[in-house]
Amino acid sequence: MLDVQSRPDLFGQAAQEFDRAFSGDGAPRPFAEKRREARDHFERLGLPTRKLEAWKYTDLRPALKDEYAFVQGDGTSSLSADDLTAFAVPGVDAARLVLVNGTVVPALSDLSAMPEGTTVSSLREATEEGGAVISEYFGRFTEVDQDAFAALNSAFDLDGYFVHVPKNAEVETPLHVIHLVENDAPAFVQTRHLIVAEDNARVRVIESYVSRDGERRQFGNHLTEIAAGPGAEVRHVRIQDEGDNAHQVTTVNVYQDRDSQVRTHTFTFASGTVRNNTAAVLDGPGGTHTVGGLYILHGDQHVDTHTLIDHEAPGCESKN
Repeated sequence: MLDVQSRPDLFGQAAQEFDRAFSGDGAPRPFAEKRREARDHFERLGLPTRKLEAWKYTDLRPALKDEYAFVQGDGTSSLSADDLTAFAVPGVDAARLVLVNGTVVPALSDLSAMPEGTTVSSLREATEEGGAVISEYFGRFTEVDQDAFAALNSAFDLDGYFVHVPKNAEVETPLHVIHLVENDAPAFVQTRHLIVAEDNARVRVIESYVSRDGERRQFGNHLTEIAAGPGAEVRHVRIQDEGDNAHQVTTVNVYQDRDSQVRTHTFTFASGTVRNNTAAVLDGPGGTHTVGGLYILHGDQHVDTHTLIDHEAPGCESKN
């Protein structure tokens, strides 16, 4: 069991924040029972140490020495649209979705290039509205009983982005998701994302984790689930450039049906301690998963990449 008293600054807050999953009248928030189960698993698992085979190359203690405060944005920011120019991906004309302190900021986002029929929205809004896609896919590909950071993420009522591309639709314009933290004290920030590409759909998503000054002390725990239907093609890119004082664990869990193609790439530049997890299940014949990336480090920076590709069906291929 996790001794929350040993770190009341972090784990005590986690318990308090979870209790807010229920509204004042006692009505549970969407997926509250799943969050309760995830919290139980997190308390049982505790944070990973180097004694675990999968974590033997990464010591989290230096990254967790700060007294982080859980922060969650309110949908506003001191930034202007002009401030975001510095975070654009050179040579890429993309739609833009901005998250500050883990919450979507509509005033800074520009989704006008997204085609009719394709949904790009706040995940929190999507879970509140419900619907068949959210009910079928949210949380489906994440094993909270095995992964402490996935359990911690799943225990919260988080915001992030939701992308749904219907059958045979091709989203020609990439979606660029910009993650920023605005907090004077050390901040613990979490986000949750879901990408669903139905049969023969095409979509590209770029996530940038960036900083205005590169000095903010922060820890991020970010989780993305991707579902690729038969013949679908999804490209997902992570760019990590927050500064030497920024630590994070990112997890991408992918499910692929027959003849689907998914590419996941991670580029790590300025960072502190980073752990990147990618897990893919190829559950239909003819599926292909390509994983790759680049990291450029200096000093005490540390990046640990953990990849698991599960070929459940015959005739699948994984590349790097």
